[in-house]
Amino acid sequence: MTSYITTLHALIKDLEKGSSLIGSMALAQQLQDSPLANDLGVFANQDEEKALINFALERLVTLQLYTIADSEKSTRELIQEHNFYGAFFELATYGWMLRHGLHFQPQVLFNPPDILNAKPCTLDGVLTAYDTAFDIKAFGLAPYLLETFIRKLQAGGLRVTVDGPVDVDVKTVQRDALDQLKPIAAELRNKGAVTINSLRWEIKVIKGRPPVVSSTRTSAPYNKPRN
Repeated sequence: MTSYITTLHALIKDLEKGSSLIGSMALAQQLQDSPLANDLGVFANQDEEKALINFALERLVTLQLYTIADSEKSTRELIQEHNFYGAFFELATYGWMLRHGLHFQPQVLFNPPDILNAKPCTLDGVLTAYDTAFDIKAFGLAPYLLETFIRKLQAGGLRVTVDGPVDVDVKTVQRDALDQLKPIAAELRNKGAVTINSLRWEIKVIKGRPPVVSSTRTSAPYNKPRN
């Protein structure tokens, strides 16, 4: 009977069993052990998902689509709670594509005028047989992360409303909201409101006990997200 995995070191050890590549990284010697929470804890106990991630990393390196350094960076992001979502969906998608024999080049930098963005942008890949770029999205996950963000602020004693779109990039939510929780909370306590420009979120502190609290969130999944 397989024991339930509840800690970071136990997760690393289990990943190492299925991947000599991850074993060579010696991550448990470099990272402090800690309890697993939320979806990272769920992932740690899903054998099929872990096998897919191990397969993706091994094949990416074998096919010289990833360097050893790339694979370690992705693995470190995968096993960190605040980076887990983006890293998991990216690697899982690569793994699925590799299992089905789809040829692609991952992490491709595009420059204007090849893209609408005025600044250079790295997309998740290009399907080489079709010369078609793709970007991996986790539809429906951003609203969940927004609620997680609100709950974390509430746990710190802040009652807030968040207005803005929820059809936003998961990695941007992680980078500019969840990873910036402490400075955002400090600014909310100081000013009562914060704007996250990259997400177009307006965060406001709820003062007193109003009879009705309202917020507006929009979603247009068929529109190109604005950066």
